[in-house]
Amino acid sequence: MTNRSAVDTIRGYFYQFDFSILKVLQLNDDKDSISVECVEDVDIHTATEVTAVQCKYYAGTEYNHSVIKPAIMCMLTHYKAIKDSGGPLVRYSLRGHYKSGHHKLLLPINVEFLKQNFLTYSEKKVVNHHYVNLELNDTDLTEFLSLLDIDIHAASFEDQFAQVISELQAAYHCTRFEAEYFYYNNALVLVKELSIESLPDKRTITKKTFLERSDTSSVLFNEWFVRRRGRKNILLRCEKNILPS
Repeated sequence: MTNRSAVDTIRGYFYQFDFSILKVLQLNDDKDSISVECVEDVDIHTATEVTAVQCKYYAGTEYNHSVIKPAIMCMLTHYKAIKDSGGPLVRYSLRGHYKSGHHKLLLPINVEFLKQNFLTYSEKKVVNHHYVNLELNDTDLTEFLSLLDIDIHAASFEDQFAQVISELQAAYHCTRFEAEYFYYNNALVLVKELSIESLPDKRTITKKTFLERSDTSSVLFNEWFVRRRGRKNILLRCEKNILPS
């Protein structure tokens, strides 16, 4: 019997990888960049701001506030650290795809809703308030909400994948077949490699570099040509200075 939990987990990882590919392809400037697994799943860097995005796929799960509470608490903790350091504020984005339960969250939320549903928790039968522990007041929480974007209607696995393929077609001016079976595979491998780098700086990549590193068409063509013509035949032609036709 198939382990559905494992399948859902794997789909979740691929969903996040696809989201990373989509975000870097959608950057407006070649110098803009993304970072993988730094502040959040994907951090988007432009000339004017940084947006930390957590992207989750819960196709078999009903939405409940408890599902996204840990993420919001972590984002608030990061907000507090930035405030204390005097650094530039970061925008936060929470993206999730759920099977049902969307009616439970009415946006936009206010400070009281934030406190009650996302920043209050019980530990050893003691009620704790995360905002109190962080020494944040209502003014701080209002500012945090202005930086927070929640979307629990994120695209399905299939729809997001279709978006990725369309963006690859546009980026490389290629057919859907080429986008799906060549450029997408390269992009996926690249995101995987970025995600396992130990240093944050090495998990960051500009749009320009991403497009260049995902395009190995010339290498592939050369390899194909060698196989098609035969390595020995090509070496003989090179020795005789005969260009292959």
